[in-house]
Amino acid sequence: MESQHDDRTSPAGEQRHGAPYFSLASLFLWLTVLGMTFAYWKWFCDYSLTTWGRTPKWDVLNLRLQYAHIALLQSTGITGMMLLLRWRWQGRKVPWQPGHLILLHLALSITYLMAVRLCWYFPLDGNLDQMQPWRMLLLHSSAFAGALFGAMIYAGGTLVLRGSWVWTITLAILAVQSVCLAFVDCPLFRAPYPSWYRTLQDISPWLFAASYAALLLAAIWGVFQRDRRDWLHWAGVGAGLVPHVPAIYNWVL
Repeated sequence: MESQHDDRTSPAGEQRHGAPYFSLASLFLWLTVLGMTFAYWKWFCDYSLTTWGRTPKWDVLNLRLQYAHIALLQSTGITGMMLLLRWRWQGRKVPWQPGHLILLHLALSITYLMAVRLCWYFPLDGNLDQMQPWRMLLLHSSAFAGALFGAMIYAGGTLVLRGSWVWTITLAILAVQSVCLAFVDCPLFRAPYPSWYRTLQDISPWLFAASYAALLLAAIWGVFQRDRRDWLHWAGVGAGLVPHVPAIYNWVL
């Protein structure tokens, strides 16, 4: 694991190359962003339940846990991007690392999802007659766009990031899985391409398992090889593994 300091420092002894040490300021920033995203998704969950009627208590609990899970991932991604921008603004040379790309994907895709859900739900006020076709198109395309963000980010990472064939393969697998997820999660492709859509549905769980295994093995490989990675990279890797946990639980059961 990387020792997060470098010989190249400022005259005052302040590190100017690589990410700074983890600090309480970074923790407080993450907690602040987490509180804001959690408040939004809690409001959105309550608004959805009020607008669309009653649901069983177990479903309500499951829905709240899902939105809390989304808030955790979104806040981690946004905080990571805020820290990277702040460090670069301070003149620090913080090179892109695989975990940073995962944080970027989470920040972009979930924030886009937040905006789409807000535009789709808010003007309805429970009246299904106001469901204009463009709203349904926006909703169905949100998952497609979010996964496509990931495909472009990870594919770009395989071309830009150098030095580790393990992470190159891992990012390539994540890119392929994101492309498959983009089409599987978008119902617009179901009717015009039924056989192709079913094929993607069949291979999607295996790509999902491959991406999880590749990410986990790359992280273990990095630990044993003592890769020079900053703590924000490992935060991104951890955030990348978290979305697989509930999905694996549902898949196994």
